[in-house]
Amino acid sequence: MVENLFDEEFYLKDIQNHKALVYTLFELTNKVKLYFQLEKKKMEVIDFNDMEHFAYQLLQDPMIKEEMYNKYQMILVDEFQDTNELQEKIIASFCHENNVFRVGDIKQSIYGFRQANPKIMQDWMKKEDINNTPLLLQENYRSNASVIQFNNDFYSKIMNNELLGKQFEEIDIANVGTKGQMESPQYPVRFLYTEYKDEEGNKATIKKNHNENRFDLIAQDIIEKHKAGTPYKSMCVLTRNHAPQEKLKTVFEAYNIPAMITIDHGFYANPAIQIVLSTLKALEDLTDDIALCASLMSPLFNVSFSQIAKCCIGKEKGTSLYMSIKNEDFMKPFFELYVNRNQTIVQLLQYIYAYNNFYYASTTIQDKNNLDYLLELATQYENQSDIHGFVLQLSKDATQDQTQEASLYGKEDDVVQVKTMHQSKGLQFPVVYILSQHEQRDKHGSSCILLDSILGLSLKGLSNDYKYKYNSIYHLALQTKKELDDLAEEMRVFYVATTRPQKELVIVDTIESIEDFYSPLNAYTLLEDESYTGWLLHTYANTSDSLVVFDKKQELYERPLKVRQNNKSYKLPVYTKISDVFSSQTASGAKMKLDWKEISLTKNIGTLRGTLFHEIVAQCSYPYQQEEILSYANSYGYTLKDYDIKQILALNSNALYASWMNEKHVFEQSYIIKEKNQVVHGFMDLVIYKEDEIIIIDFKTDATDNENKLIDMYAPQLQTYKHSMERITDLPIKTYIYAFSLSKCIYLE
Repeated sequence: MVENLFDEEFYLKDIQNHKALVYTLFELTNKVKLYFQLEKKKMEVIDFNDMEHFAYQLLQDPMIKEEMYNKYQMILVDEFQDTNELQEKIIASFCHENNVFRVGDIKQSIYGFRQANPKIMQDWMKKEDINNTPLLLQENYRSNASVIQFNNDFYSKIMNNELLGKQFEEIDIANVGTKGQMESPQYPVRFLYTEYKDEEGNKATIKKNHNENRFDLIAQDIIEKHKAGTPYKSMCVLTRNHAPQEKLKTVFEAYNIPAMITIDHGFYANPAIQIVLSTLKALEDLTDDIALCASLMSPLFNVSFSQIAKCCIGKEKGTSLYMSIKNEDFMKPFFELYVNRNQTIVQLLQYIYAYNNFYYASTTIQDKNNLDYLLELATQYENQSDIHGFVLQLSKDATQDQTQEASLYGKEDDVVQVKTMHQSKGLQFPVVYILSQHEQRDKHGSSCILLDSILGLSLKGLSNDYKYKYNSIYHLALQTKKELDDLAEEMRVFYVATTRPQKELVIVDTIESIEDFYSPLNAYTLLEDESYTGWLLHTYANTSDSLVVFDKKQELYERPLKVRQNNKSYKLPVYTKISDVFSSQTASGAKMKLDWKEISLTKNIGTLRGTLFHEIVAQCSYPYQQEEILSYANSYGYTLKDYDIKQILALNSNALYASWMNEKHVFEQSYIIKEKNQVVHGFMDLVIYKEDEIIIIDFKTDATDNENKLIDMYAPQLQTYKHSMERITDLPIKTYIYAFSLSKCIYLE
């Protein structure tokens, strides 16, 4: 209230006082922009904003604009709801009146920080004339009916209000796409939570403990689902930003839950990396006391603190630790390593990894992945003899700490996915957990300068004696608009998150008391910055609605202690049973004699021609057309001769081949069989699957008019194909060679 106890005259005077400051700020901004552009020009670089601005500038040239206008018959703009004003102008510069197909969902416009403006899409949706037709895609094929019903109900209530107007209309209601989405098991949205109202003690500490317990709630629930048969990879945890993900990583490790979490730092904080880096520093500079001490006390040398401390009794001030311990027996292993310091960087690292079985006996799986990545960095370092430069580069990178740990898992591994809500856009998971929040900080209250594309710029006021700041009238206007814009976008971010699950949605948080949320959702509660949990509970906590169930946990979970589980040294088992030796060969290779051929460094045109013929008959449409054949050959950089084209087109007039094309058929049919001590594998050029028989055809481009020669050469190959097919069918099998040079199908008895 105090901030706003100023009369109109004061505000008007304030506006006049700010004019000079605003103009100065504009001048300064323009100068910085100019100098920044000159610096980028000098460095010959551009940033993303430059790409857009330069593209727009180029499109103002009539010749370029005309060329672009004529070149593109149709323009597709995906994620149109995230378009900004400049991007819209770029498209408008060269599009036709009716050739732009825009696809988007206003409710998923979540990139306001990139100046995305959902109003652009809203305006286009209102246009309906000879050149513009809105098409509604209202079917949801992702989620179960219960999830779809919740989202329809929830957002129709929170997005339509007196503060923001009507943002969720009839056209925004999603329909169930398939019968299966209704017939599969349905799960209500679950609010998983704890309360801390009745607990005794320091309220701040109690609240902090409950906030921390949210991570345990998720972990325990994931463990229960996994025990019940849900794969880890079917579950995903969504967070508003990256901040909570490091804590999630720590908690999941404590519970032994495998998870894919991308954190943009942590590599140089890894214990194994720190040990190796300290050792490299000590080898490079014996007077680096901290590095030497860290290396000696690591699993590499296992020197105790007391051993080192005893040697430092009577140590002169200013002398290095090395001078006090260099003659001690425990230094002998270190000197064994020290004599290898002149090896290449890669060799030295490998020697350190192997020393005292460090890599295998003293590191976790995560450590090993990080050490492997460090070795990869070493191989990329240009001067392999420059250990000093390499250590200097690593130390610099470690200071910035912007390298993430090497990933333990691949895309197909059975692990829980952890993503931000922005990252989850376009993805789907059977079970989704949302780490919710019911308190949201004021983003703009402390900002001295605010910017808005419509209202412009505002400054906070400063008293004449410079003792206090206050909100100017412009600042109040911009602050109010930004709060409403942010609220609308935050709802859209939550919409993206709650529409990711296919089967089940679990929202997790801690609250003081659920009774605090019994009042209905209205303008006052929306302005309380209660965020996701507040919106959900004010909507459903005091109702009998079955769309949401409340799962309250009475006690906080006791988190397991995280223990570094180093791999113990073990002997690899030796296979003692009788083993069979077999080789791998293709069918075409099976018929060849083992003669050494003369090496040729020129391209084998015959092989290329044969491959091309095979691909043309398989990929081009039947009956074959000369234009398409030539185009396909040109894409390979091969110019077909007239007789080549004639040979391929001859297939169109071959009655037997024409009849095969009317049957079920497969080009390039793969197969693999074990024949005695060999695995024979390959592809059959063409297989015809008739109801009463199977036909195998092998295409040959050999330049010969001798039919018997072809049969002698390729009969064994066709026999292998036939033998493979006999393993999986009882139908009679026929084999043919199609000879392009003869334009003939040759039947093999």
